[in-house]
Amino acid sequence: MISCRISIPNPLSHLLHLSATFDLVPKGTQDFSLAKWRPGRYELASFADNILDFRVTNEKGLPLPWQKTASNTWSVNNPADQTITLHYTYYAYKMDAGNSWVDETQVYINFINCIFFQKQTNEQPYHIDLDLPKDYKIACSLGTNISLEAESFYQLADSPLIASKSLNILTYTVAEHLFYICFMGDHPLDEQQVLADFESFTRRQIEAMGDYPAPEYYFLIQSLNYKHYHGVEHQNSTVLVLGPNDDTNKETYKENLLGVASHELFHIWNICRIRPKEMSPYNLTKETIFETGFVAEGFTTYYGDLFLKQSGVFSTTDYYKEINTLLQRHFQNYGRFESSLIESSRNLWVDGYKKSIPAKEVSIYVKGALVALILDIQILHFTTQKASLLDVIHQLYDRYTYDQGGYSKADVYQVLAMTGGETLLSLAKTLLETTTPLESILSETLELVGCNITPQQHKIDFTAKTGVALEEKQIIQITKDSPAYSLLSIGDTVLQINGEDFNSETVLQEGVVQLEIKRNSIRQTISIPINNSRYFDFYHIEDQESPSDTQISMKKSWLKT
Repeated sequence: MISCRISIPNPLSHLLHLSATFDLVPKGTQDFSLAKWRPGRYELASFADNILDFRVTNEKGLPLPWQKTASNTWSVNNPADQTITLHYTYYAYKMDAGNSWVDETQVYINFINCIFFQKQTNEQPYHIDLDLPKDYKIACSLGTNISLEAESFYQLADSPLIASKSLNILTYTVAEHLFYICFMGDHPLDEQQVLADFESFTRRQIEAMGDYPAPEYYFLIQSLNYKHYHGVEHQNSTVLVLGPNDDTNKETYKENLLGVASHELFHIWNICRIRPKEMSPYNLTKETIFETGFVAEGFTTYYGDLFLKQSGVFSTTDYYKEINTLLQRHFQNYGRFESSLIESSRNLWVDGYKKSIPAKEVSIYVKGALVALILDIQILHFTTQKASLLDVIHQLYDRYTYDQGGYSKADVYQVLAMTGGETLLSLAKTLLETTTPLESILSETLELVGCNITPQQHKIDFTAKTGVALEEKQIIQITKDSPAYSLLSIGDTVLQINGEDFNSETVLQEGVVQLEIKRNSIRQTISIPINNSRYFDFYHIEDQESPSDTQISMKKSWLKT
């Protein structure tokens, strides 16, 4: 048993005061570690940077010597078999869905940030005592009392908590399972409509998967008055961070809430249970490189939106808007010519969550979702609507949950072939292992359900005609096939176009454009030829005017209309 006590004597310091008592620790050097990453975010984290005032005592309260032996590890010289207590503070002042925050209004803890473990004690139970104001309400999948019990470190790490006297808790029930929607902060929505929408997409997901693997589920929502969008999945809960939450942003707030909530709920099956072999179980002490991000995040992104359409929460127009967002993000990312989806999954731990300059990878969320869309419709086509991508997910759920050892890329390929045949598998390998452009594949696939994709020009004419993407006035991307590639540099600032101050609404004519730029504090003039080439184009999905009966039938099977 590991017993932890957490108090917050001064919320304005943003410090959690913690003690963690490990029973019957053997004699010798003992390593106590914090996690180096957290599930749902496939990059190293610096939780250990937030540790202050670390000290160790034995069962008599006497100090024990220790030293820092790794970035996330404190080694204690234990002279005898005995109980050891770690005392420390943790700076909890980062607001997103995977970190922790303490102030005078709330206590928000992701325990994976701040609770120590030993490799040999990961499977031991943890007991948590919280010293909180008496009027604080608690929302956590481990319970709603100031004393919490976790079966293991893994369960504790997967059970975030929000406590506050102003926590607003709504509930609904689907298939005898209780769901909590917990708002920390104001929101601009009609709560009855929120409950109806959440119940609808939850019911559709449970119907689609055939079961629900938890008795209860918590949507823990940090509703902010500034811009934010983030979600993290857990075994029996999720944290969603959204903003701004004012009335003028109501429709965007609602759309974002529904989208991220449906996405994270589907993770309760896909990643929290169905999991890559490399993460079965999680090794939180080092990077865990894996190839199958297209399943973990791509399939989830696709189904998170599709279930909103299939449940009636989204209209077809709403759903097409989400597909159009994916199309724009993918086709305006020139990293699609540099790395395959599987290569990008492997590279997540290097730079998967940063904007690469120059672009060198694709998103496992964005391209992964477009690949899922293609596979779903093509499976419907190859099986004459007898199967879909959901059947692939069912097979993975039956065979490759984390307690069964998880799945490999080869396992996913085998299930795809079993479901859709060898032709489908060949298509999947092209989509996943190569940088083959998606335009023609998407066009042919969407034709099957009576849809077209039509090209759209970048909204800034300067970018569309020169291949130069800007942030404010600074160049952040230059396409390799543009004449500007050998004339301009990332980091240049565009000051004037054809003698006029830079304006993003300027329309360029064919010929030569004169740019005044600043590079390394030096102003200079650059001439760039403009022809009929277009850059950073993307696509929109739209319905065909006169689809055939077969196309209509396929579309009904796809969207469950």
